[in-house]
Amino acid sequence: AYNETVANDFMPLKKEEAIQLGYTWKEKDPHDYKKQSYSIPDRIEDVKDDISDAILVCDKCEKNYRIEPSELKFYRKHKFPIPRLCFHCRHQERKKLKNNRKLSSRECMKCSTEVLTTYKKSQPELVYCESCYLKEVR
Repeated sequence: AYNETVANDFMPLKKEEAIQLGYTWKEKDPHDYKKQSYSIPDRIEDVKDDISDAILVCDKCEKNYRIEPSELKFYRKHKFPIPRLCFHCRHQERKKLKNNRKLSSRECMKCSTEVLTTYKKSQPELVYCESCYLKEVR
């Protein structure tokens, strides 16, 4: 289904648009999900190893997810709390932090050479041409 593909990450469509273009769409089926079998502690230090056997429920989309033992090891090492969102919802949140994939024309902040960048003119980030950038970082 289109709403489960990477294509939807970069070219999101509404259900109606996807169907009109001939794509399939997967609806959320409440019968596909199980109740959470583990109460997630706020502190990683309080999480027991048996969380890897537990069924968790995403706070946002209510889909089930699990924490793999290697994931748990990573969270413990870095002292990160157990996520309360499933992988897909966390991925969607990370995507919001990324720059869009459209190129805009801007001027280099040092020499005024025209540069193609993913940063819009309205964004505050410094944009340098390649030669000015290399001079700056060396």
